[in-house]
Amino acid sequence: MSGTELQSAAMEAVEDGSGSGELDNDFFPSRLAMTGEYYIDLIAGDNPTNVMVMLHFLEHPFMAGQTDVDYLGYDLSLDLTAHPMTYELWGSSAI
Repeated sequence: MSGTELQSAAMEAVEDGSGSGELDNDFFPSRLAMTGEYYIDLIAGDNPTNVMVMLHFLEHPFMAGQTDVDYLGYDLSLDLTAHPMTYELWGSSAI
């Protein structure tokens, strides 16, 4: 798995309206609430060509002293046979 493709998919979730809604705070998910930082929660695959990754995105703290506030989870499917590797974001959920 290349960090470049993973980073591209993560940035799509934060920057692209098709991935995370409008650029406002009126709807969920709100791209304004997201910091752009994320971590990998789970990597799974039942064959060597497809890998599923669960990304957890963080939101800006809304109370003093808060850090690393989970906000949004995304499922990410990576196709390891494509050159360059391709990905698809699907299924978001509040965490």
